[in-house]
Amino acid sequence: MAEQKQTRQPREYREARESRESREPRESREAKESKEAKEPAPKRKPSFSKVADLEPSSVGFNVVAQVVSKRVIRNRQNLDGTRLRIAEAQVGDDTGVVILSLRNDQIELVNDGDILILRNGKIDMVNSGYMRVAIDRWGLIEKAEEQKEMKVKTDNDLSAVEYELVPDESRQR
Repeated sequence: MAEQKQTRQPREYREARESRESREPRESREAKESKEAKEPAPKRKPSFSKVADLEPSSVGFNVVAQVVSKRVIRNRQNLDGTRLRIAEAQVGDDTGVVILSLRNDQIELVNDGDILILRNGKIDMVNSGYMRVAIDRWGLIEKAEEQKEMKVKTDNDLSAVEYELVPDESRQR
């Protein structure tokens, strides 16, 4: 049988804890417990960005956009037998368009002409400086309740613009 190893706290730690517990009035301990049992704070309404406001450093943004087109990029089977599917959809609003990277289950959620709500998105930089919107496991892609047609500005394609990382001269010594 395995013996359980008992750990003993040094006497100073025990005495400090006991004195702390005895000094704290019973009412304050009960008040702390009741505060913890209260309901959480009400949720804030999400703020939505426009596509043209997205930058290479954007993270945690919400966008309402319409799908212009979708195409499958890669469909392959991994060595462990799982299937990896990657697709790209061009999504946009009245300010511009950007490419949305989709993986596996996200592909079925997106169809041409759908209006999507992209929550907690982030920008991934690919091919040395081109922007892609990605929704990872902390984000959410959902169809908007109202599927009314949007006027999409396709001539402002943010994914076609190459961004270059410019070093900040003030930080160099």
